[in-house]
Amino acid sequence: MSKIIVSIVAILLTLFPNNKSLISLNQQYTYHSHIGAERIIEAFKNEDVAALEELMCKNIKENIENLPNKIQDLFDVVDGEIIEATYESRGGSYSGSNPEKGSITQSGVSIYITTSTGRYDIGFWWETVNTYQPEETGIRSIAIIDPSTLELLEKISATEGVGNWHD
Repeated sequence: MSKIIVSIVAILLTLFPNNKSLISLNQQYTYHSHIGAERIIEAFKNEDVAALEELMCKNIKENIENLPNKIQDLFDVVDGEIIEATYESRGGSYSGSNPEKGSITQSGVSIYITTSTGRYDIGFWWETVNTYQPEETGIRSIAIIDPSTLELLEKISATEGVGNWHD
């Protein structure tokens, strides 16, 4: 059913490319935070720097120096072979709108990784909808935490707009 809706919305977007409601609906279906979680897990399993970088919002891509090296630092924190990885929405979310600009929707998601040597929690803010700056969708912030000590091990974050409005 969702593939049918996405197809219909895609057709409507070709006819009405600036319709913010259609853009929002399309982003909700094609860029849901669960899709992001699965792609992040895959990037970690394969230590694929380019795949994780592709998921980052424009703000991170433009403002984080040596982003590929920072992403590799995230991967390096996770010691051992990944045995299991699960995810869940962690309750945090943000939704805002500005009549002149459009709307933004973000979700907080947790990934739990078990490796051959330990366990890691990855928390990330995912921007699902941005009807006026679509290039800002994706990872707004990602951090790895040691669940036994709650120590922050590594983090990459946008300079603004994590869990709130941004221009």
